[in-house]
Amino acid sequence: MANSEILREQGNLGMRLEIRFWCFYPMVIILCLIFSSVEVISSAFADEIFGKLFAFMGEKDFRERIRINAFANEEAKSLISLIIGKAIKFRKSISAGTL
Repeated sequence: MANSEILREQGNLGMRLEIRFWCFYPMVIILCLIFSSVEVISSAFADEIFGKLFAFMGEKDFRERIRINAFANEEAKSLISLIIGKAIKFRKSISAGTL
């Protein structure tokens, strides 16, 4: 699969996740995302899903309600966690006006 196809597939998945999440948000107590067959995500995907969720929910609600686990391996866990962390840090800087 070419890089452009992977990015398009991630974009479509991100859009589907976002639509489903916003439809059920008031009823969601904890959202658990399982990355057992994923070795890497794009920074755009991380921002679209996790950055936007963080900006909408706020830090406290995000930390209490979002769970990310079951990674493919330790290397994937480190890489995906780093990318998600950068997306959240970016959204924090926007909301704080320090960008």
